[in-house]
Amino acid sequence: MENKEMYLEPVRYADGLYHIGTRYSPCWLIDCGEELALLDTAMPDDFNFLLSNIEKIGYDVKKIKHIFHSHGHIDH
Repeated sequence: MENKEMYLEPVRYADGLYHIGTRYSPCWLIDCGEELALLDTAMPDDFNFLLSNIEKIGYDVKKIKHIFHSHGHIDH
């Protein structure tokens, strides 16, 4: 992982709703039953943090079938 000061442990907010993002790039994993949804994808350098956090909470990244972006920036 590139910048460890950016890392945050995953946090469960409600049944099936987890914050898996970094200190400055919030991302959410939503358990939809058979599939997972990802709300926002953070910055390119955060990719390994997201993968690690998804695995830490016991999910398989291959089950992510939906990705939603809540806003757009030129850098992500």
